[in-house]
Amino acid sequence: MRWVDKSISSLYCSTSPPEHVIVVDNSSSDGTPEFVAGAFPEVEIVRMGTNAGFAAAAQAGIDRAVASGADAVLLMHHDVWLASGALEALVACCSDDSLSVPVYMNGFGSGYETSFRPVIRHSYGLRRFLERGAGSSTVKIHVKDVPSGCWFLPVALIRETGPLNRIFTDAGPSAEEYLARTRYLSKRTYVVPGAIIFHDRDSYGDRTLFDVSSIYNDLLLIECNPGSCALSRAAAKALLFFRLVFLTVHYRVNLLSVYRDDLHRVKSLRCELKVGRKKYRSCR
Repeated sequence: MRWVDKSISSLYCSTSPPEHVIVVDNSSSDGTPEFVAGAFPEVEIVRMGTNAGFAAAAQAGIDRAVASGADAVLLMHHDVWLASGALEALVACCSDDSLSVPVYMNGFGSGYETSFRPVIRHSYGLRRFLERGAGSSTVKIHVKDVPSGCWFLPVALIRETGPLNRIFTDAGPSAEEYLARTRYLSKRTYVVPGAIIFHDRDSYGDRTLFDVSSIYNDLLLIECNPGSCALSRAAAKALLFFRLVFLTVHYRVNLLSVYRDDLHRVKSLRCELKVGRKKYRSCR
């Protein structure tokens, strides 16, 4: 409820407004769907009934958009709003086989949002472009990984890559797994510097030292990667184990028992994960 008015209003105030807006309500309890229905009667609301996690809710919205005949989908988190020309720039740079994202600013507009800073740090081309202050709406820069706050997805890419993996309830791991599939299928990911959004994620405050659910998500990502063989998966799990040993000793927080329990949980999903890897290998 804190962001919904600003988020939806920014879409309709765009220089190139969307043809259709879909809000997926993941069983909220603060009156958000009722507010949206009253303030934006033209918006379609999809009610999930229960909190099914990010991937399931986002995929429900994507499916509805594709069924309605959309050519592309702008997937936004609830705490995102757009600068007026962002959507127009993303549409101008759209290609059927690539995923595009805007530049993520924080909620105050005073700097880059925390999750977007590594994208800039790891891309020399993007860093130089942003340092020059250029903002052409027709330029896009290839990057490897992007955060999940705001994605522009052409329907052709959605159909080829497949749905978001509902095994992941959190947005970050779900996005990472989806990006791993796009890379395996030789699809590219771009940042469009001429498109600016504001992601108010930083206002949540500092994260805890270590979220134990991230161990489970890391193990799932290792198993879900369609481009990895058994040896590379074993090496990745070993590296994760030694990292947890270091954290356990350094911070005196026992994460090894969590690793053991989560490893067992991931093994119980092994058949389903194998089917997923085989499917995406056959698509290539």
